[in-house]
Amino acid sequence: MPRRPTRGAPGFVFVLGYVLLLGHDEVAHELLLAGEDPLSRYLLTGLTPPTYLLDPEVRISATVLLLLACGLALWWAGPRIRAATGFSRFALVTVLVTSASLVSRIGWLLYETSDKPRLIWFAGQDHLAEALRFGVLFGAIVAAYLTLRGNRSRGPRPVPVQTTRRGAGPVMDVANWPNPAEDTEATRLLSGAAYLEGAYAEQVVRTLLSERIRAVAPSPGVDLRLVVLHCLTALRLRTMLRLRLTGALVAGVLLMFATVWMVLPTAAAAAALLLHHRHSLRVRTVDRLRRDRFVLDHGNPDSPPAWAVDRLRTIDQAEQGNVTIFSGFRPHVGYGAAEPGWSFALPVLPKKDPVTGAESAAPKPFTEEALTAHVRRRLAETTDPDGVGAPLPALHLENRCFADGSAVRGLLVSDRTEPPAFTLPDTTPPTDAARRYLCAHIPSWGGQVVASTFLRFTTDGHMLYAECDRTVAKPINARLDERDFDIAKELGPALRQAIPALLMAPLYLVADLLTPTLYARARDRERALAAKGPAFDYGTPFSIREAATAPTFTTQFQHDDAAKHLKLVERHTLEAVIEFLELHDVDTTELRSRQTTILNEGVIQTGGTSNVGALAVGQQAQATTS
Repeated sequence: MPRRPTRGAPGFVFVLGYVLLLGHDEVAHELLLAGEDPLSRYLLTGLTPPTYLLDPEVRISATVLLLLACGLALWWAGPRIRAATGFSRFALVTVLVTSASLVSRIGWLLYETSDKPRLIWFAGQDHLAEALRFGVLFGAIVAAYLTLRGNRSRGPRPVPVQTTRRGAGPVMDVANWPNPAEDTEATRLLSGAAYLEGAYAEQVVRTLLSERIRAVAPSPGVDLRLVVLHCLTALRLRTMLRLRLTGALVAGVLLMFATVWMVLPTAAAAAALLLHHRHSLRVRTVDRLRRDRFVLDHGNPDSPPAWAVDRLRTIDQAEQGNVTIFSGFRPHVGYGAAEPGWSFALPVLPKKDPVTGAESAAPKPFTEEALTAHVRRRLAETTDPDGVGAPLPALHLENRCFADGSAVRGLLVSDRTEPPAFTLPDTTPPTDAARRYLCAHIPSWGGQVVASTFLRFTTDGHMLYAECDRTVAKPINARLDERDFDIAKELGPALRQAIPALLMAPLYLVADLLTPTLYARARDRERALAAKGPAFDYGTPFSIREAATAPTFTTQFQHDDAAKHLKLVERHTLEAVIEFLELHDVDTTELRSRQTTILNEGVIQTGGTSNVGALAVGQQAQATTS
């Protein structure tokens, strides 16, 4: 899923740290005493922000107004600052900070003075001149900081570091896959990813719970509700961390009135809180999500908050239904990356005598539903213990409808402001926007790899049309079976992140507390848009499993097994189609002769190479690959 544009006020952490440190009365006093000549005193005075110990009776501090004005200005112009480069960024940030300094000082003068006009025009002139001087100098410093940081980070983005360890890890049994879904390895790993990757938990909650009527994409072998509950639990633990950091910040600021050196133990306390939080999350994933314990209490996540109950009910309906409502180009969302598929159109011709070549009687009529049922029975036999060779350890067959979310009104949507239906009766005829597929899912490596085949047959135009789409769900990018938390290695990052985490904790805490309200407003806007918009898209491009999927296979064996399972389903499907057509006196000579063409083509795309073949059968047949 594409990342959302970064929001926030660029450089505000730097502004906050600068003003709080140099704006302390003791620090400012020492700086002013350090000036030995008029020029240095002028510069030091200009670089010193408004202090927050000017007068014990002051009702509102100019420091607070300065931080508020700078934060709002940088937030409002954040996209423009990120888009600008070089001198343009430098000039823009300087003007913004200078303006914020003047506005905050004027606001302070208006608030603190009873004789407002007289102070503004007479006594206030010195304050405004001081604010202008500080704004220009401080704005230049902030601009230089952002410019240098932007130039240093410009260029290709580094490849994200995988959280997966070398090797695939222990492999679980898939005999009963995918039921029950709450006991599968995929559900366990995704639940652990919620604690190990805060961004993943936030993405899941924001995408699924901030919406009211858009669809939810299920994945075979994944309990969506359980994963969402673990994501909510992880975010609650993060909110508690931010609450503790905010308490440490408040205590540190109060103690700084006694001595400025209290900033050091405050930063140390923040680093200790970060270390404890990370260690507790790691212990939680290793102990509570251990395989033998997970099947007992499933990690014991928190109960859902009241504001998420309705949406979780929709998620349950999506998991139990037989319809996937997608948004965008790719219909099989939730089942992994698309792999090359095939399709062919075959004229329904009478069977010919193998000796004389004479045509027999006309073919027996058949329906696409009968052909689909025959193929399903043939595929189900692959798990039968009787027969030559070993059966497949697990195979999940389902009839599922995939529908375009922008064209489901009237079919799955009866009330524009309510979620669509996720169950469609088998008697409902398919449409251009809603198509039925026979889905065959074969897991391997404990369910970490799932090879899926989607088959569709039609008899339009007095021809048999067969379509085969394929996907492969790669391993989940997390390992929960190792105690690899090294305090010595984590201490450095905790110390580096202590000050930014401490300073931003109050803002993030407020955002966390406002999340239910913001989500409620987002759901109201969504419902209003659906009520007015005739082409509202009820589908989703997001999948809980795909959001945590590794970019590649962990081992070549996983790649080989996925390719093997796709080929097995493909071979059994073609044999079942031939068998069915012969039972209905349809000529299969061309189909048999061309069968090897499609079977010999590669089906798994790796790297930048893809070999895709085409199949054409019959005298007027056409073949395409997808």
